[in-house]
This record gives sequence, C-alpha cells and structure tokens, in this order.
Amino acid sequence: MLDDRTPVIVGVAHEVHRPGPPEDVVDAITLMIAALRAAAADTGVPGVLAELDRVAVVQGLWRWPDPGRLLADAVGARMARTALAPACGSTPQVLVADAAERIADGRADMVAVCGGEWVSGRRQLKALGLRGAVTAQADGRPDEVGEILPYETELEMARGFEKPLFMYPLMESAIRFRRGESFDENRDRCASLVSGLSQVAATNPAAWIREAWTPAEVSDITPANRMVAFPYTKRMVSNERVDMASAILLTSVGTARRLGVSEDRWVFPHAATQLVDPHYFSELDRYDESANMALACRSALDLARLGAADIDVLDLYSCFPSAVQIEADILGIGPDDPRPLTVCGGMATFGGPIANYVGHVLVDMVNTLRQRPGKMGLCVANGGYLNRPAAGVYGAEPSATEYQRRDLTVVAAALPHKRAVGRIEGTAVVESITALSVRGVAPRGLATGLVAGPAGDDRRLLAWTEDAELLDRITHEELVGRTMTTDDDGRIGSIR
Repeated sequence: MLDDRTPVIVGVAHEVHRPGPPEDVVDAITLMIAALRAAAADTGVPGVLAELDRVAVVQGLWRWPDPGRLLADAVGARMARTALAPACGSTPQVLVADAAERIADGRADMVAVCGGEWVSGRRQLKALGLRGAVTAQADGRPDEVGEILPYETELEMARGFEKPLFMYPLMESAIRFRRGESFDENRDRCASLVSGLSQVAATNPAAWIREAWTPAEVSDITPANRMVAFPYTKRMVSNERVDMASAILLTSVGTARRLGVSEDRWVFPHAATQLVDPHYFSELDRYDESANMALACRSALDLARLGAADIDVLDLYSCFPSAVQIEADILGIGPDDPRPLTVCGGMATFGGPIANYVGHVLVDMVNTLRQRPGKMGLCVANGGYLNRPAAGVYGAEPSATEYQRRDLTVVAAALPHKRAVGRIEGTAVVESITALSVRGVAPRGLATGLVAGPAGDDRRLLAWTEDAELLDRITHEELVGRTMTTDDDGRIGSIR
C-alpha cells in the first residue's frame, strides 16, 4: 500500500508558439499560464489548480520580479506561495526534486513547476521596431529566491572565456585528442550524434524544428549552417530562439486519490541528486570528462538501486556535442546502444529555451513512461560547465523505497581541481583550443595550457590569439599536446 505522502507527477504540458504575424506574438508569462492550464487539463480533473499551494518558476531572459504570482493569480490559486529559481540548465530538475521532497515531508500538497521563454517573438518584434503587449508587474517578491552564482571569473572574462559557446568547443578538442581522432573523424562523430537527436525531434509535435537532419546537413558549411566555434557548426549547438513553455504538476498520492486523478496519469519521482561545484570552468580538473556529472548521475542511480543498463528512457543534456559525449561515457552508452539519447529531440532541434529545456524533457519523459509501464527513465540535467548538474530517476510504477534526494555539493568541493593563472614563466602544453567565428565577435582563438610545476601545483593557463595564421592552423592542424608560449597578457606567441 502506497504511503499517502508519496510524491507523484499528475499533469504535464508543453506550450509552443510558432512564428506568425507580429500581432500574434505573446510573452513568456502568457505561454506559462497556457502551459499550466494545459497541465491541469492533463490530469483529467477540473478545478485541480485551486489545490495549488506552491508555484515555482525557472528564471528566464525576462525581468518579471515574481512570475509565480502572475501565474497563480491567473489560474485562481491566489493563496499559493511562489518561488523563483536561478537561470541554470539543471534548475527544472532541481525544482521538481524539491517539490517532490516538500510533498513527501508534508510541507506542500500540490506544486507547479513552470518555465518559459519568448526569444523568437521578441527578436521578431525588435526587427520590426515594435514592442508588443507585455504582461505588467511593477513589483513583487517571491517567497523564495534561489541564490544566483556567477559563471565566470574576472580572469576568464578578461581573456574572453565568457560564453558556453566558447567553452564547450574547448572541451570537444580535449575529447578529440584523447580519442586520437582526426578532424574529419571528430566532425563526423559530432554530426552523427546531432543527427540522431534530430530524428527524435522530427517525430515530436512540440519540437521547434521538426526535421531529421542527415549527418552531412549538420556538418556541411552553408549560409544556413555557418561555423560558429570550431569544430561546431550552428546546427551542432543549442537553439535558444524559441517561444515555448512547460508546466509540471506534482502532488501526493493521497491528494491525487482524493481528487480522482486516474492512476494512468501518475509518474513517480524515484530519486534525485544535485550539486553546485564552487569552482569555475578554468578550475575544472579535466575537459574530456566530468567528475561532477559522474557523481550526480551515478549517485542518482545508486539511490534508485539501478544501473545504467536498467534505464529504458534517457535524456542526456545536449547543449553541445561535448556534453552529450561526456554524459554517455559516464553511463557506459556506446555507439551501438539502441536507446535514443533524448526523449524530446535535443537542444538544437527541439529547442533550447535557455534554462528550461529540462522542463520540456520532463514533460516528454512523463508522457513516454505513461505509455511504458514498468520502464524507468533518467533525466540528466547540466548546469554551467558540467559543474552544476542534477539527475532524476522516474517511473510509472512506484519505487520499492521512499523517495530519496541528495545534495552532493560538499562531496563535489573535495574533488580535484586546477588553479587558473593568467601568466607563466616558460611554456605550457596545449590542453584545449578553439577558433571562434561568432557574429559580432572579432575572429579569436582561445586555448588552455597545462603548466609543469611541483607536485600538487596543478596550474592551467588561459590564453588567446587574434593572429590570422594561428587561427587558420587551429582549424587545420592538431595543436593539442603541443608546446605553447604566451606573453604576460596571455596572448599566444607560438605553438610548436
């Protein structure tokens, strides 16, 4: 007999607003309200939103001070408390885990987790010199506001290491070097990976781009698919230009029964992990693997008493190919594994709404598990540079044990890390390197170098270049593993 406090997901929904006439553009609040109402309809119980006692929202590229209040008031849940969590790729999974824990220990009975963006619509209006209708909220403060942590250090910013689009290609170069791949082999493998994700998006009605790209369509340089950061083309990276929202409703088994929510709508959170490594990109131990992500994934599986082979439905966070490869390696998923690496289609084709992609993953995971009783799902959520991950295990059948959630931040802080430096005496060995071709950014190369020193003095040099000849070499010659010299500002002098 299930305990009445067992947390269960009872309603989920996407809301996708595709490009149309400018007068049809709607803002993110409108999208989230629509998603929340659709999630309520998904429960099959009229009036269920009146039971809400908490509305938690993922921060987006917008500035409403208390979006949860706007949502709660719009759906008639005026007494619900609100929360606003920081923009981070792992935040939706963390909020669902938090909601499940609150329900399990009696602090809440029904919680909504929502997120949404309207980047496409805003760009459309801006191009036309229009502003459009925006939901008003002059002031307000959620009951809870998550801590916002910086993503870059002053040294990283000064050297140009300032965007995920710049850092993940550096990781890719480290992976390529470890595998001993040629540039062509690495390109083809990345293209095949993204192509495989797009096959899933092509069958998903909620995907922003419902196209099954061939590997050649992912890798070939064309006006519609320019190089953005070597070796990544535009179609290899997350697509943030979407207007979409998601909503997830969780409650207790006791409340679900009282309300009459049919058990065929129920999906159970089994276990969850999360961590926030206080170290930054330049301080991570390695770029071809992630101890933080491994800790989050393996611990979630351990809590659920499962192995990676026991998981039937996967979604590996797919902002960039390097992230997917590292996650797949952690789980022992090889190229011949028949399981798709995404449940919804990946961030290049399904869409990557800044911090809320995982909200959409969980909608599709719930819907998939409803159709596959007895099967298990694993959501791998990435925040920052694989240093703020979260993982969740789900199933349409209840766990044999009570719901478990673990914060691994303290454990992660004790893992090995590097010490980032801006200048050195002597040389460094190139560890990672990329050339940027981003619109609005001058052609630039970034590199990290490992510096020899006394035992235990693990230093990493942050370096850069604007030299045209060296930029060309980065895209045609394997420079990882070579010796690099720099000046006091980190400008690369030579690589031999």
